Amino acid sequence: MKIGILLCGRSAPEIVPQFGEYNRQFEKLLDGHGFEFTTYAVVDNQFP
Repeated sequence: MKIGILLCGRSAPEIVPQFGEYNRQFEKLLDGHGFEFTTYAVVDNQFP
């Protein structure tokens, strides 16, 4: 299954080294289930 992640904001800088940006957090959360991810940085005007 393909999952599109709309990145609408940035993670707090102090948590990025440990947890990554929001899209990486969701990819890690759903890891191991065979999903394929595409991130669209809506915050940077990138849309699907």
